[in-house]
Parts: sequence; structure tokens; C-alpha cells
Amino acid sequence: MFAVIAPALMTGAFADRMLFGPYLVYIFCWIHLVYFPWCHWVWGPDGWVAGYGVVDFAGGIVLHVTAGFSALATVMALPARRKLEVDLDTEPHNIPFVALGTGLLWFGWFGFNAGSALGANSVAAFAAINSEISASCALFAWLVIEWLHKGKPTLVGACVGAIAGLATITPAAGFIKPWAAMVIGVSCAPFCYSLVELLKHRLQIDDALDVFAVHGMGGFLGTILTGVFADKTVNGVQGSAEMFGKQLLACTGCALYSFIVGYALIKVIGYFMEVVPEKTDIFVGLDLSLHGEKAYSGGSVRSGGLKSREVANPHRTPIKDDEPGNPDQLPRPLQISV
Repeated sequence: MFAVIAPALMTGAFADRMLFGPYLVYIFCWIHLVYFPWCHWVWGPDGWVAGYGVVDFAGGIVLHVTAGFSALATVMALPARRKLEVDLDTEPHNIPFVALGTGLLWFGWFGFNAGSALGANSVAAFAAINSEISASCALFAWLVIEWLHKGKPTLVGACVGAIAGLATITPAAGFIKPWAAMVIGVSCAPFCYSLVELLKHRLQIDDALDVFAVHGMGGFLGTILTGVFADKTVNGVQGSAEMFGKQLLACTGCALYSFIVGYALIKVIGYFMEVVPEKTDIFVGLDLSLHGEKAYSGGSVRSGGLKSREVANPHRTPIKDDEPGNPDQLPRPLQISV
């Protein structure tokens, strides 16, 4: 399951910028060169990273750091979407679907984190409650930050904040007390929010779904904070200065490795096949140009949006073609004699 989730996380960063064939080659190579090695080194019975004393409860290093930093490398190796589509619309096309997806992720994350205890025990209980606390605190903190920074709190911001809290708590979920989960949730919101703003507005790095800032750096932060807040009464691991240093070293090594391999893979694949779609294909929409189908039947396939259309309204006064009228004008009520 984790091997499926890691490429899915990464894919969101470079949406609309890769042909399907090269994408399959890239994911196949990435899984074997990045995910499998770090999965074995961190979680394997004879993994050398684990032997060094590094812990990762549910994938802060193995999933979020690997996928996040490879995602950053990929978007830097590929052209930005605005170079491929001038009138690019980056607004979410369906905010209720964003909320629905966040709810599904949040629910599934209990299996993701608590399930990593591999049993119905106290560690699983700690992992579940820590996941809920961190996500809730991060959601609220993100809303407050967005409200102060942009003047309005948004549902999309709340969803991103919750995911940041879940990603950050992942490596620490089964090692810390609930009060520490609250600290992690509150601290990850300004950390990840600042990185989102830095990448998008200052560095102009086109990470479509903020995979690096939320997942990559969220997992990075959670992994090193595990070395601070781990409590041996929870799962036999005690935080210390030495452990903090080991966690930081492992995260840094994983980040560099994942970035270098991810960047190199895109460049090498580009020598043998076309990676980036043609502008005409992007204009039509990759769903239609590459797969022969479109998301919305009868609507616009560009930017995933629906064409505006007239909706029948029985209370609206009909307007003749040769005269302007007020579309919101209501007809006079019928007078009924009794």
C-alpha cells in the first residue's frame, strides 16, 4: 500500500506536464531506485538506517521525504505550466471535491498511522489520537495564519492545513504523547504555509499541489521532532539530543538522495523519449488528447472547468430576443379567485 501511495503523492506536483508513457517509466524506476531502498534501510530487519538508531513510525522518511523531494526535483526539471499554457487557471475547479478528498484522506490516515502499530494495542491508540490532534490543530492554525495573511479564511486552506498536520505527525505518531502532537500540529502550519508562499510567489516553482512544502517538508519536520518529543512510555523510544541529530542526519541524507535521483531520472528519460506533452495536447486537455476521454461530458475540457449554461428557472420572466431584460425579474403572482 505504501509503495502505491508514495508515487501518488509525488504525481500531484507535476500535473499536466508529463506524457503517460514516460510517466510510467519514471514511476517504475523511482520505486526501485528511491522508495524500495529507503523502505528497506529504515524499516527492514537489517536496515542500516534503523541500525543507526533512526525511527520512522509510519513513513515520514520513507514516504513523505522521498516523494516530496523527488517531486521538487521533478517540477524543477520540467517546464512550468505557464510556459506551456499562457492563460493557465490554477484555481481549484471543484472545492467541494477538495473537501471530500480531504475527508477521505483524513479517515484513511487512521489506518495509515494507527495501522503501522501492526496490532490493536496502546501504540495504535496513541497513533490514532495523535493523528487526530495534530490534524485538527494544524487545520485551525492554518486558518488563522491565512486569515491574518490574506484577509479571509478558506475551505481549501483548511484542507491543506489538515493534510500538513497529518503528514507531519506521521513519523512521530506512535512515539509521542498527545500533548506533543498538539505542539507538532500547531508548529507545522506556519512552517509549511511559509514554504508554500516561498515556492509559489518568491521562487516561482510550479508545484501544483504543494507536495514538497506540505508532504516533503512536513515529513521532514515531523521526523526531526520525533527526536525531541519521543517518550519511552509510549513505544520504548526516548527523545534526546543524540536522537535529534540522528533523525536530522537521516532526513537530510534522504532528501538529497531523493532529489538527485528524481532529477536525474527525468533528464535520462528525456534523452530516450518525449516527456512533455505538446502545447496543443495541453490546450485540448490531456484526458482527451492522451486517453480519449474527458472529465465532464458536455463541458469545457480546458482547465477542468464547466462551460457556463442557462438553467431553467420557472420563476424567471422570459426575455424576448429583440429586447434587453432583467434576468432576475420575477413574474407577477397569479391571482386566484376562490
